[in-house]
Amino acid sequence: MQFLVYKLDFNEEKWIVVDSLGDGCLFIGENHSLSLSAQDAPHCKENSIYFFDLQLRDSYIYGQLELDVFNLEDQIIKSIHHYNFWRSKPEPKPVWVVPNPW
Repeated sequence: MQFLVYKLDFNEEKWIVVDSLGDGCLFIGENHSLSLSAQDAPHCKENSIYFFDLQLRDSYIYGQLELDVFNLEDQIIKSIHHYNFWRSKPEPKPVWVVPNPW
């Protein structure tokens, strides 16, 4: 898996490839995505993308949800949390909880 990151240049009305997030980190989720400065999220690594990866096994009955982090500099994905579940027992989807900086 790999990520391509773009930013929108509003003046030129086109997408530009981004090679680095600087001190920023992205959180990508099914229900919500956001961008933060690593200074505002001290436990997060700068220039990284945090995302959930669903891996289904055994005829889609048993699965594993992983919280992974992709670093744009070294292009490596590391798993930082595993959550095992049975599909017959519905569980709530994970959400990003972020403190309000204001």
